[in-house]
Formats: sequence, C-alpha cells, structure tokens
Amino acid sequence: MQYDKAITAQVIIYAELLAPVGGIETFIYNLCCALHKEYDITVIYKNGDDKQVERLQGVVMTLQLGNELEASCDLLIMNSLFDKPPVQITAKKTLQLIHSCKLRDFYVIPEGRDEYIAVSQTAKDSYDDEIAAAAGVLHNIGNNKKPRKLLKLLSATRLTEEKGADRIKALAKALNDEHIPFIWLVFTANAFNGTPKGIVVMQPDLEIKPYIAAADYLVQLSDNESYCYSIVEAFSLGTPVITTPISVADEIGVEDGVNGYVVPFDMQGIDVKKIYEQIPTGFTYKSEDKEILKRWRQIIGKPTHKPTYKPAEKLHVEATQDYLDNALGKVVVAGERHYMSIPRANKLLSMGLVKLIEN
Repeated sequence: MQYDKAITAQVIIYAELLAPVGGIETFIYNLCCALHKEYDITVIYKNGDDKQVERLQGVVMTLQLGNELEASCDLLIMNSLFDKPPVQITAKKTLQLIHSCKLRDFYVIPEGRDEYIAVSQTAKDSYDDEIAAAAGVLHNIGNNKKPRKLLKLLSATRLTEEKGADRIKALAKALNDEHIPFIWLVFTANAFNGTPKGIVVMQPDLEIKPYIAAADYLVQLSDNESYCYSIVEAFSLGTPVITTPISVADEIGVEDGVNGYVVPFDMQGIDVKKIYEQIPTGFTYKSEDKEILKRWRQIIGKPTHKPTYKPAEKLHVEATQDYLDNALGKVVVAGERHYMSIPRANKLLSMGLVKLIEN
C-alpha cells in the first residue's frame, strides 16, 4: 500500500490482528462509531479480516501497516497485550488496554505504556503485578444503534429441482445482495450443497407449527403443488407466504400483496426490499375443516362400532452405553433417559443398549 503523505491523527487505534469475530474488534468498532464525529481517529492494523476492515472503513480511516507508513498521533491505543507499538507510529501518549484475564502464565501486561486501563475489575484482579494494581477500570463501550429487523423465513420441503432447491438459493442470494439480515430455516431430509449465508438446514420435524407461527413468511418455491399443505397451515396461523405461481395458489386463497407475495418461476426482478419492509399482516383466513370433515363423514357413513385402539404405553429406559439412535437422529450417551414405545424399548433391551427404569 502506498501513502501519499504521513498520517496524522489525534487518536490512532492499533491492532496487529483484526479477527473475523472478537471482543477487541467489537470494542474498536463501537468506540469509533461513538466518537468519530468528535475526534480524528485512525485505525491501523497489520492483518485483518476483510469484512471487519470494510466495516471500520465506513466509519473512520482504516489502514494496513506497511514499512512505508509514517503516522503520528496524540494518543495511541494498544489493545492486545501481545502487540508491540509499531516503529512507524509516533505517539505523544500510549494507552494499553487490558482486554483479557490472565489465563496462562505467558499473559503478561507489557511495560512502558503511559497509562493502563482494564475493561473490567475482573480482568484487573486476575493479574497480581504492580502495573495491574495501578491500572484503571473502564467497561467496554456498547453500541446503542438500533439493529435492523431480522427477516425470519421457513420452508419444509424436499430439496429437489421440482421443489425449488435452486430457487431457494436464488432468493437467498437476492436477500444477501441487498444486505438484508435473515435466517431461513429449511426442514428437509436432503443434503443442501453450497448452503447460502442465512440458511439453516434443519432435521425433519413432524411438529413445525411453532416455527411457522414465529416466522415472517412460509416459503414454498415449487414448480407446482396439488394442494400445498404448508401454505394452508401458514395461513391458518396468520403467517404470510412467499410462493411461486403454482396452479393451486388461487384455489387455496393466495393473494399477492395481501397474504404474501407471488414470485416468478425464473426468480428475476423480485422486490426483496418490499418483501422485507412490507410484510403482510391482518389478513383473514377461513378454514374449510368443518365442511371437509362433514364431507368425510358422508363418505365413510355412520360409525358401526366404537374405536378400541389406544395409543401404546411408553416405557422409561436408560442407555447403558453410547449408541446411534436413528429414531431420535442422534447419538444417545450412556445414562441418558427416554420414554419410548414398548416395541422399540423391547428391541433396544434385547440388544443390551438400554435398561428399564422403574417409575
């Protein structure tokens, strides 16, 4: 990197490393956000995550350290205990922050700084030297900027071509391209290669209504559907939908802009900002269940005898060793307890994987 002239600033914040995630990185960003309109601040780093650097550059001058850099400041803020002040930076005063507790013997507060401040009393008290004893305490600054709304999407579908796997990726890309924060739970038994940012693949679940009710949209991007249970369930819970123009859409009550949005099959020209900012609410849905049940009773006829089946009693068992339980979809560890049907419990008992717990 070439510099046209020597850098001068009232405050220089130095970090040898700007990691993708970290408390020091959060502190630097929050402090810059809070003070950049009052003070001339420059952040200098040696190695940095591109996203962290880009975020800081949106607030203050942020430069990568190089041999050709010349910088001077009134106050140099050092963050990591392991960083040394670069020879390229001249400061009237150097402040060392103590961001970490003394976790290992090699965690040593460096000498030679003009002032020391620990970010908590806990951090200060974890060191037993004279420097720490004389250090001040100042908690890290927060960021009171109101966060953007998180868009919550949900799908329960096979990830196949006809069910719109590629369209899911296309919509996720459109949302990411517009920097819209979202989380999209996709309940599926299929692998999802190249999962886009924002999508979380979930194991199939027979009871997803709580997730649908909490979502901003139920998303169904199929080539076609004969009925589409998921859309009907969403409407019954007051959740709008994002769907392709499947043939049954009109029949089950989809109204573009009223109880959701209809997006084209080619996924071109989708107004994702409108989807994000104008979520349909307050729409009405009239369930057909009473009429449907009435019709089924007519089809079956009058009951001829009382039902005799009762759900099977469950047994309480405890794992005697670690084993992979396909029904639960996880590794059950020794000592873990579960209730299960008698046939399934008997099978595991015969294999010696569980023992019966007397209630």
